[in-house]
Parts: sequence; C-alpha cells; structure tokens
Amino acid sequence: MKIAFDIDGTMTVHEIARLFIMLHMLRLADLELYFLTGEIGSLDEMPDPRGRVKQLAEILKWSEPNPDCLIHICRAPTMLSVAGQKAMFCKKHNIDLFIDDQPMFINTVRALSPKTVCLQVHA
Repeated sequence: MKIAFDIDGTMTVHEIARLFIMLHMLRLADLELYFLTGEIGSLDEMPDPRGRVKQLAEILKWSEPNPDCLIHICRAPTMLSVAGQKAMFCKKHNIDLFIDDQPMFINTVRALSPKTVCLQVHA
C-alpha cells in the first residue's frame, strides 16, 4: 500500500500518521510512505527539501532522517496550484491513501486521482 502524508497540520499534529510510519519501520505492514508538502512561491526557485527532511526527523523523533522516505515539495504560486500538484503526484505514483488536513487538497486529489482514498484529519 502506498500512503502519502501532508507534513504541516497533519504530521505535525496527528498521531495517525505516526502509527503508519511505526508500522512501516517495524515492517509490520507492506507500506510505501511518501510525504507531500506545499509551498507558495515562484516556480523559478527550486525547493530545498533539506529543511523538510530535518523537520520530519524531529517530528518522528529520528536521530537521523530516514532515507527510505520520499519528500516531495509541491511548489506553486497559488494554493489551488499546489493542490493540483499534490493530486497529480498521487495519480502518477498510484497512491492508495492520501492524508491531509486541508479540504482543498483533499477535494482536488479526489477529483483528479479518483483511485486514491482520501482521509482528512482535523485539528
């Protein structure tokens, strides 16, 4: 099963994401984990994932970042464009489950990647 998590507002707040990651790390489930995060900004500037890798390591209490985890930064000039990038990532990578806290992202993934099951978490 392929699972994609949002970082801000999801990984930073909710235990459900940490549960999936624990199962993966203990090899109790056959999971592929992806971390999608959005940034508003110019498409001319390439996002630097190093800060996000460090943030994720702190959230998950890893002494070092886990090289098995893929972090994809969806950078676009608007939130709607970021939502579209998250949806296209899910579709392209055949993501089975997408977890996010933002309704716009959930709705866009549902519309553009209909095979992906979406779970919205609430603060």
